[in-house]
Amino acid sequence: MKVFSICGIFVAQLLAQLANAQGCSTIVTRRDIMSLSQQEWNQIAYVLRRMNDDGWFRYFSDIHNYEFGNIHGNDHFFPWHRRYLRDFEEVGQRYDSNFAVPYWDELRDSRNPAGSPVMSDMRIGGNGFGTCVNDGLQHGWTMS
Repeated sequence: MKVFSICGIFVAQLLAQLANAQGCSTIVTRRDIMSLSQQEWNQIAYVLRRMNDDGWFRYFSDIHNYEFGNIHGNDHFFPWHRRYLRDFEEVGQRYDSNFAVPYWDELRDSRNPAGSPVMSDMRIGGNGFGTCVNDGLQHGWTMS
């Protein structure tokens, strides 16, 4: 019986070390975009600009566009997007290990989403025209 207990402890310690070796010791927290300080937003914007400059936005956009019909309107929606968002964050963490995609509490802005501070030139930017965003973080980015 003691042998099984010792083996169990050994296996648990081995699994814990393996998890830490795979990066589980660093946990980042997604926060509401409107709760971020200007300095925190600037750091996120810096990472997103670098990802765009290096082609990552195009890469993730192409994957999403290709899979769109398979992942929307069915039970794959949430698990697929959960993995997709995590993959996106992992790329962002190559630029800043503390990077996490902020979330938008759209219920706060549900009566007028276009008038939200999130869609202003101080954050993401407005709807733009066609495939070009005219202000905010994504100013001048070609979106598809």
